[in-house]
Amino acid sequence: MPRIARKYLNGNIFHIVVQGINKENIFEHDYQKAKYKGFLKLNKGNVKIIAYCIMSNHAHILVYTEDLKELSKFMQKANTKYAVYYNKENTRVGYVFRNRFNTQEIRDENYFKNCIVYIHRNPVKAGIVKDEGQYKFSSYNEYIKESYLISKNMAKSILGIRNIETLKREIYLMHRNNIEYKFSEIPDEINYNEIINIYQKEGLSNKEIVRKLRNEYKLSERYLSKIMYVTRHQIRQYLE
Repeated sequence: MPRIARKYLNGNIFHIVVQGINKENIFEHDYQKAKYKGFLKLNKGNVKIIAYCIMSNHAHILVYTEDLKELSKFMQKANTKYAVYYNKENTRVGYVFRNRFNTQEIRDENYFKNCIVYIHRNPVKAGIVKDEGQYKFSSYNEYIKESYLISKNMAKSILGIRNIETLKREIYLMHRNNIEYKFSEIPDEINYNEIINIYQKEGLSNKEIVRKLRNEYKLSERYLSKIMYVTRHQIRQYLE
């Protein structure tokens, strides 16, 4: 199989994980999973979805984007719409998602292919189904059958494949082969350095980063000072 074009591995592919607050089952029912899929489709804009899997308390999404600001807007819009819907349905208020979202940048060919397999195998590992094709809320069947959310053209370009039938066969073989995949589950400890790095790539100033970290993660001035490598006095100025 042709090697993935280098331009696609140059900081454009991301594995995103979102999780319910306190690990709650925010996608417990099929209709809730379907609702979240709808919000992802409605708000994706120029973000290309390559793979996804929506479980009961979390979701995995593998995307291609040429603009990190677009990615942030995409996730913010989809998650905000779902949070409003979920709170209204359950007559509740407050946060629905555990944090902003966890992002892993994909820069390696094997890591990219393994990530697709890892995402689709989530319900198998959880004992929900015996085969990836039996799960309704992942992109596995969209590759084999009709697509709804994913961009098959984007997947073909990244994998260096010219036609749909070859793509189907490649996806099938990727899941049948005994690929070694090592991805951590949703971390209990948030990697704020990685989050800050994403914000910086989006072009945010230190002041904007501090304010977003404060608003989204409720961090103390002391901790903000530690991870931003500035004085607490400077943090207070940013927050004024």
